[in-house]
Amino acid sequence: MTDTIHAHTAAKAADRIREALGSGPVTVPTGAGISTDSGIPDHRGPDSTPRRPMTYQVFVGDAAFRRHYWGSSSAPWPWEGRW
Repeated sequence: MTDTIHAHTAAKAADRIREALGSGPVTVPTGAGISTDSGIPDHRGPDSTPRRPMTYQVFVGDAAFRRHYWGSSSAPWPWEGRW
């Protein structure tokens, strides 16, 4: 779709978008900022908890760290299920 939606108010813009998209499901790719406005915790900002990411050297050098990595990566995020 290459048409530009020109509207003078947010309500008119929303109406035009609904007209263009119809009633089907829609996926909207967004930037990182929209997730924090939605209540998803910021993992990189100044108020985030300190992190110590695993380095490549640690990952390939120790089987225990690899087990920990793969085990924790399949755990649910703490904010999942709040919607």
